[in-house]
Amino acid sequence: MFDNGSKTALTIPSTLVLGRKPTPHKLQDTVLAVPDHTGTVSRSHARLEITEDGAWISDLGSTNGTRVINQEGQETPVPVKQRVEVHNNNRIALGDMICVLIISEHRRARA
Repeated sequence: MFDNGSKTALTIPSTLVLGRKPTPHKLQDTVLAVPDHTGTVSRSHARLEITEDGAWISDLGSTNGTRVINQEGQETPVPVKQRVEVHNNNRIALGDMICVLIISEHRRARA
């Protein structure tokens, strides 16, 4: 879910490129345009991988960086092209744009 209230449901497994006007980086990538009212999201900003074992985000060399913010508010910068694990209800900052990863127990049980 994005900070403007929009949501996108994903299947497991999924790999998607998030950005202002994203393009796939690998054959299996799906693209998801991020609603960016901040002007801080790069065209292809980050890649989110969701598998049976968890979720990971990697920065694709964005201008304004990617961060994972846990439920206690601690921020972890995501190094370029290195995966960082994202847990349920963590926030992901793409520049100044925030989204939240919500993993449904119903979806988890079916996967």
